[in-house]
Amino acid sequence: MFLTDAGLTASRGEARRLIGQNALSVDGVVVTDAVTPFAPGEYVIKLGKKRFLRLTVS
Repeated sequence: MFLTDAGLTASRGEARRLIGQNALSVDGVVVTDAVTPFAPGEYVIKLGKKRFLRLTVS
């Protein structure tokens, strides 16, 4: 899971738990599914209130 690989979460279980709590948003849209694929482009990932990541998919 990219959240763990990027260092935003300590484990995949924590990532799944946060997604289940609606704490993950991509470009301001709340993500409720852990297996949503990303099309090529640039995204701003927000996890909770303080963790941000700019993701570029090529």
